[in-house]
Amino acid sequence: MTIARRLAATLLVCGVVGGSLVERDTPALEPYREGEYWILAGDFHVHSFFGDGLLPPWEARREARRRGLDAIAVTNHNHQASLVVDRWTSFLAGSLTGASGADSASDLLVLPGQEITAGRYHLIGVGMATTVDWTQSAAEAIAAVHAQGGAAIAAHPTRGYWNAYDSRALSVLDGSEVAHPLVDGDAKSRGELIEFYTRLRTARPSAAPIGSSDFHIRAPMGLCRTYVFARERSQAGVVEAIRSGRTVAYDSTGQAFGDAALVAMADRRRQHDAVRRTSPSPSASASVVAVLLGLVGLIVL
Repeated sequence: MTIARRLAATLLVCGVVGGSLVERDTPALEPYREGEYWILAGDFHVHSFFGDGLLPPWEARREARRRGLDAIAVTNHNHQASLVVDRWTSFLAGSLTGASGADSASDLLVLPGQEITAGRYHLIGVGMATTVDWTQSAAEAIAAVHAQGGAAIAAHPTRGYWNAYDSRALSVLDGSEVAHPLVDGDAKSRGELIEFYTRLRTARPSAAPIGSSDFHIRAPMGLCRTYVFARERSQAGVVEAIRSGRTVAYDSTGQAFGDAALVAMADRRRQHDAVRRTSPSPSASASVVAVLLGLVGLIVL
C-alpha cells in the first residue's frame, strides 16, 4: 500500500506541475469594444485550489482564457488564501519572463472576491481586498463589501435564502445570480432565481442580472456568464458596471436576462466569441487525468 500511495501522490504532483507548465496554445484575448463600452465576458463565482476548487489559481486563469472569458472573480468560501498564492505566482512568472502579467491590455482580469457563506445566505463580494465577517446579517455584509469599494451579489438565491434579504438588504444589493448551473433541469429552482431577481429589481431597479458557473470542477467555467459593459477595462471598471446594473446574464441554454439594448450588444459580442473557441491540448488533458487519478488514489488508499 505504501508504494501505491506514493504512486498516487506522484501522479497528483506531476499532474499539477505538468498542467501548469504545458503550453495550451490559447490565444491572447482580444478586447471587444462597442461605442463607449468594453463588453467583457465574466464569471464572478469561481472557486480555486487552496480553497474549494480543484484547479490552482494559475490554472484557473488558463481555463478562463480557454473559455473566452475576459474577467473572473475568485470567490472561495470565507477566505482569500488562493488569491495570495495567485499574486505570488503571477509576480514570479512576470519576473522570470519579463512580462507585465495583469498589466497587459489583453490579459485576463482576476478580481479578488469571497463567497460570504452564512447559514441563512450566500453572498458574492467582488473587488474586495480583505475578507468579510460571515456572522453578520446580509445587509451588514453588503455594507462591508461596499466599504471596500466592491460589489455585492446574491449567490444562487433559491427560496431557502430569501428571508435573509430583508428590505434593507434588497435596497443596497448590487445584483443577483439569475443564471446558475444549479437550475439546469430543475424548473423549481430556476423559477425561484428568476422570482428573486424580479423582486430585487422591484426594490432596486438598477440591480444587475448575473450569470455564474459557481465553478469548482464539475460545471464548466463560464457555462453561465455575465457580460459587463465597462467604461474602462479594469477591476474598477467592472465593479462600477455591476453596481450600475450594466450587465447581461446568460444561462446555459443561451437565454438572456437584462435590458433589451444591452442584450442586443451582448449578442453581437457572443457572435464575435464564436470564432475564438479553442480546445485543450492532449498534454493538458493528460495533466487533468493525472490529477484526478492521484486524488482518487489518495482518497481510496
